[in-house]
Amino acid sequence: MGLRHYRSIAEADVDLGQLLLAGPNGPGKSNFLDALRLLSEALQTSLDQALRSRGGVAEVRRRSTGHPTHFSIDLEFRGPGYTA
Repeated sequence: MGLRHYRSIAEADVDLGQLLLAGPNGPGKSNFLDALRLLSEALQTSLDQALRSRGGVAEVRRRSTGHPTHFSIDLEFRGPGYTA
């Protein structure tokens, strides 16, 4: 899973195999999990609804130097004989 400009996360690439999130307060553990929840909610309702429930794109997009105007969540699925 790849995240770009999502809340406090500038950029992260994480293998979601067996995953343990641990660390001090503030680096983005909760925001990483929220990105997964956003995807789940968007699939169950709509992307618009999932973003609105978080205060809109402006609240989800990373606030940092350069003020990015976008965010992205990339997923790659791999299994025996396929990659998507």
